[in-house]
Amino acid sequence: MNIVNSHFRGTPHAHQAKLLRYPHNEIFTFLQLFMRIQLVFFVLGTNQFLKLMAMYGDP
Repeated sequence: MNIVNSHFRGTPHAHQAKLLRYPHNEIFTFLQLFMRIQLVFFVLGTNQFLKLMAMYGDP
């Protein structure tokens, strides 16, 4: 029985619907977008800060 169940739980076929573990609603989508924007600004801010630190160290 376990062999049969493991066979049917394999990777889904291309024509099968992709089921989401967490359903997408407006709040979830907004949070994803907000967190991506925060990540972009964090990376850009860190890059700018390092540039300023390098410029300060040069005579």
